[in-house]
Amino acid sequence: MEDSVLLCETGNRNLSSFMIIMDRYLPMVSRISYRIMCDRADCVHITKAVFLALWKSPSAFSTASSLRYEIVKRTCLLCRRRLFRRRLLMIFSITPEVYVMSRPSVPSLDEYVARQVWEIFCRASLNCSDRQRVLFTLCELEGIDMMSAVSAGRFFPIDADVSLENARSRIREELDLYGRQQEYASYVAVLRKVEDQLADNVMLKRLILDDLAAFSAKS
Repeated sequence: MEDSVLLCETGNRNLSSFMIIMDRYLPMVSRISYRIMCDRADCVHITKAVFLALWKSPSAFSTASSLRYEIVKRTCLLCRRRLFRRRLLMIFSITPEVYVMSRPSVPSLDEYVARQVWEIFCRASLNCSDRQRVLFTLCELEGIDMMSAVSAGRFFPIDADVSLENARSRIREELDLYGRQQEYASYVAVLRKVEDQLADNVMLKRLILDDLAAFSAKS
């Protein structure tokens, strides 16, 4: 079913249509937010917020562009707000967890490599600006073109390509220190395949539905 039809039906409080949208785009929102934030709690918070906003005001997601693009835009906006919140916390010496070390045992060499790749990426992200984080995630990992990524992140297009190259350089620097991949390209190829091992889409859907129930009860 077309996104536009599902969105229209969601506006009429059709939960089944909303669930189809959520099944279609929840993995993308969770993946993008976790890659930008490198933080479990922030990923859950942002994913819930995106779909609760879609349920509350589907018309805000109904524009000339695609629903997918509007969801990416909302995800990036919430990520940037959350990154700002993180900086405020750190000013007051409240340090959030920013990445997960691979101390637990892993069942295979592939998973061990995937966790190493993820940790290197998260270490590099600590030295990246918000703009670099978003552009690297959208362009390098999600395959979104530069202009769409700039628009989704609500950035000025000036020197966007420089920001992306700076993010790549940060990661190369981290690879030189900790990496075991032969080349940057092979590192990115593995990183694109890395799934968030802690992600539980069933759990996320349940949390979102709980929020919807609470919202409906107040309405």
